[in-house]
Amino acid sequence: MKKNLINMILLSVAALSLASCNSNVSTTTTTATETISEGEITNSSSEDTTSESSISSEESSTSTTTTTIPASSTDDSPKGYYSNVDTSLRDADFRKSLSKTINLGFIHKTYDEAYDIIAESDEDPNNKSNCICLYTGESIKKNDHTSSTGYNREHVWAKSHGFKDEKTSNPYCDTHHLRVTGMVINSTRGNSDFYEFGENEAFKVSGGNKYTSELFEPRDEVKGDVARIMFYMATMYGFDGKYNLTLTDDKVTSGSTGNGRFGNLETLVKWSLEDPVSEAEVYRNDVVFSYQNNRNPYIDHPEYVYLAYPEYAAKYDNTTTVDENKVSNVINTINNLPDSITLENKDAVNVCKELYDSLNYKEKALVTNYSKLESALKTIASLEGTEGNSDNNDDNTDTPAITDGVSIDLTKGNYGSSFTEQNFEIDGYKLHATVGAIDDQKEGIKLGVNSKNRSKYSTTLGDSTYISALSMTANVENSKSVTYYISHVWDNLDYAILFTVDGVTYETLTTGSLTGDVRKVDNSTTLSASLSTPTTGRFIIAIKNSENGCRLSISQFVISNK
Repeated sequence: MKKNLINMILLSVAALSLASCNSNVSTTTTTATETISEGEITNSSSEDTTSESSISSEESSTSTTTTTIPASSTDDSPKGYYSNVDTSLRDADFRKSLSKTINLGFIHKTYDEAYDIIAESDEDPNNKSNCICLYTGESIKKNDHTSSTGYNREHVWAKSHGFKDEKTSNPYCDTHHLRVTGMVINSTRGNSDFYEFGENEAFKVSGGNKYTSELFEPRDEVKGDVARIMFYMATMYGFDGKYNLTLTDDKVTSGSTGNGRFGNLETLVKWSLEDPVSEAEVYRNDVVFSYQNNRNPYIDHPEYVYLAYPEYAAKYDNTTTVDENKVSNVINTINNLPDSITLENKDAVNVCKELYDSLNYKEKALVTNYSKLESALKTIASLEGTEGNSDNNDDNTDTPAITDGVSIDLTKGNYGSSFTEQNFEIDGYKLHATVGAIDDQKEGIKLGVNSKNRSKYSTTLGDSTYISALSMTANVENSKSVTYYISHVWDNLDYAILFTVDGVTYETLTTGSLTGDVRKVDNSTTLSASLSTPTTGRFIIAIKNSENGCRLSISQFVISNK
């Protein structure tokens, strides 16, 4: 899963025809040397970690100008993940377009589950039993959540800035911004705004971090990490109508108002350009994606900062040059791709991808038709039966062929007693379910929760939110119709049957309601849906109820090409 980003960046620089390239990689692990007692220590904070790579390259052997180039080949996302992002937009319009992509398919994880997730994502590469504190770089035991030498789940976007008391909400529990931090430095940071202190300004120092009662400047090795986390939060939760998280130019914002404002935007953009994406960030992005099913786009595409915050990005990068001829060539080559892509166009699509990858991150931001290339790549992957299969996703299989139909007996399943997410295999077919439990009567897989736990869980598919869902993990060729056999309904509930080609966008085929507390052991109740033409993709059944619990058991489902 981990990539050798250093080599990739060197390749990128070489592609830019830089005359010489010198890479200086430094790994810094700093242990806090100051004991600080101010502030209350809580179990609600923690941050990003591991060693960072600081990479600089000289533009030519005759020039004294040093150019810091953020990694431009850090994208580990599944093919087509960003295909619906409109890169012709700028500022808030671009962030809103990007927000739709990273919200699609988001899987909520509880705050308790965050401990295990960040222990994995922030793992000490030199000691698998430990994890790394974001702010100090010190190594802390994974199982130590309570002692003074243990760690907290740090909200990098401090929770008092928009969602202080919403402990089951998505932003409160989102592990993209929950990081491992030691108890002391967690308390020191508090809910301070991020800031870069000038030489003549007064501040205290702890573990390589500078701070006052209202401002906090993290150590240099993770400044870019912090910035990209903050960009993610402002994009993910900046347009939902509820939290509206916003990065501002204010030096100090008041967390006590809970208005979702955070500073300082200009400083964060500067840090994102000075501290390139590290191998640790890419690894962390992959780990969180494996649980939440969404990604931090500013790690995959650091050049997006030029589209999201163009004014400050241009201000703080005056050294990376743009070859307008190269950009125009890429745009024209992409435009020459046909609107309807077939496998015969594979070589042409790959040429476009190679040309795009040869650009530096500033040039990439000027390729306004990149979404057409992403769509073409997704189509080629789908036609080859590999769409959605990233290199590190072992759960996806090659698309199984379907002839007369596939029938899966869910009573054979070996499910956990209860689960928020479950992968399982029956008769060679791999399936995925969210939120459910074992059915005591062996009537299949039980989806959903009771009324007591209903508010704790959600599953997002497209623009809609459900409690629970069931699907195969790989596309099925020539899918035309599906029938689900319902063996038991406990509560009154609403259901939907959806279809997806890429696991990102979903088409709702049918919706309806079921009346609960009626045992149907003969499987007489069936739910069906069909497509107008056979299509390679996956059917999903999802359930919800806005007031009470919603639970049903599915004993079998059949997919047909007729």
